[in-house]
Amino acid sequence: MVEEYGYQDIFDVRGRNYNEACERWPAAREIERHLLLERLDLNSGQVVCDVPAGGGYVADGIRARFGDSIRVHRYEPSHNFRADKKEDYHEVSHELARLDAEDGYFDRVASLAGLHHVADKQSFYQECWRVTKPGGRFVVADVRAGTPVARFLNGPVDRLTETGHEGMFPDTGDFTRGLEAAGYINVTEEFIEFPWCFPSETELIEFCRLLFGMSL
Repeated sequence: MVEEYGYQDIFDVRGRNYNEACERWPAAREIERHLLLERLDLNSGQVVCDVPAGGGYVADGIRARFGDSIRVHRYEPSHNFRADKKEDYHEVSHELARLDAEDGYFDRVASLAGLHHVADKQSFYQECWRVTKPGGRFVVADVRAGTPVARFLNGPVDRLTETGHEGMFPDTGDFTRGLEAAGYINVTEEFIEFPWCFPSETELIEFCRLLFGMSL
């Protein structure tokens, strides 16, 4: 494990492989994405912030459902993660603490499975609150601390990748406390278990090898 690797460093190393895994098995994480989009409660004409956006997985799901009727701004620190998908992308610091948008610009803000790489989560929540419209919605999803998934990521994935994996996973109540401190109201927190789906065990293994950069 190499502790000095942060979000941008990690995905500059393995962002392209992550995107390749999602492109080769586009349905594998569809339940995960559906659960996030369902909670965003999207409607035509809205403007959405996706941060960190990675290779555009959330934005691709929104476009597949709504076409061009919803405008998505993607914020991603890693050049390699967004290398082949430059449209709608914005520069953002590795701590995600400053977004180049006016106060209250977005109807919805979405964050899927990237926040466990960010140490200063409170500054991120505060910035998301700043750019969310009054009456808007912020939906954030990540692995919960202490779960088998968290142990897999900070165990085998940590040992078998060049960058290591030292995920700073939220525990029960952390999202609620952080979002309320940032200014959000009517916060709801859920723990949901769901599968990733594959035609065979061999394909599951290859997907995980690529997605997590398990090259060792």
